[in-house]
Amino acid sequence: MLTNDIICLAFTPILCAAILEAKLNPVPFLIGLAAASNIGSAATIISNPQNMLLGQVGKLDFLDFTRFCLPPVLISMVGAYAILFWLNRKQLPPHHDIPIAGWI
Repeated sequence: MLTNDIICLAFTPILCAAILEAKLNPVPFLIGLAAASNIGSAATIISNPQNMLLGQVGKLDFLDFTRFCLPPVLISMVGAYAILFWLNRKQLPPHHDIPIAGWI
């Protein structure tokens, strides 16, 4: 598991290459990456510096912390993607029009 900053730095070029090759607008996908990275970083102690500090000061167990944080993170992730999809639904092509042959 990696911190949210590393996820954004590592996956942005990969995502951009795939989206530009598919001739799609990269903005909704990049916003989705940023949102997912930030929301997902709340799920574990090691995923962002604030959680690391809380875990160390509170002497929290990794699995207990994750078990407690996972439900709100999953709900937030679904909500963020629903909002992104709704705001960008006219720009997104139907699922079967996305050329993914080179990415499998």
